[in-house]
Amino acid sequence: MKVFLTGASGFVGTNLTKYLLLNTNYDIRALCPIPAAMADYAKFGDRFTVQKSDVFDGDSVALSLTGADVAFYLVHMMADKSVHFYKTEAMAARSFGEAARRAGVSRVIYLSGLGRDAETLSEHLASRHNTGDILRELAPLVIEFRASMIIGAGSISFEIVKNLVKKLPVITLPKWSKTLTQPIGLNDALLYLAAGIEVPIKKHEIVEIGGP
Repeated sequence: MKVFLTGASGFVGTNLTKYLLLNTNYDIRALCPIPAAMADYAKFGDRFTVQKSDVFDGDSVALSLTGADVAFYLVHMMADKSVHFYKTEAMAARSFGEAARRAGVSRVIYLSGLGRDAETLSEHLASRHNTGDILRELAPLVIEFRASMIIGAGSISFEIVKNLVKKLPVITLPKWSKTLTQPIGLNDALLYLAAGIEVPIKKHEIVEIGGP
């Protein structure tokens, strides 16, 4: 089984790469803009390869995905303040989805955000769900895992909360800022993502993995 990870150098990507290399026999190819960021995984030898990839270059991505059985899509643009992330994420998803179809990828696994489509979503969550819609339009089979905050060292949302608590002994907030959330531990999220590689499915699936 050949598993390719797009966006492999991010928080989830690096942890998922390590998890799959340690706990499975899959061959892993990491696709990311800066291959040097994945240098630590070279110790796994022939089972691991890394390749420079620009998600907006469809021809390059299609070539990079050649031979993949399953491709993870772990790309997001929210941290890039120089672009309008909703439009940019849509462009990236379409570029990747078309490339995956051309490369013959049989399954795409995408990590999205937890939230009901019937509700008024933040622009961030709306963008995450729109990305899933685009991938389902183009790829033969898509599993979209929808998660809230992932608790683990390096998770941006978790680090923000942790730093606020450490630096501010008292935080005054308006009532409307109180919102229940359903975080999930990193290890649990990795178990779900890994299970998505071989779980039998016949149609696109959306799986909500919010915790209590």
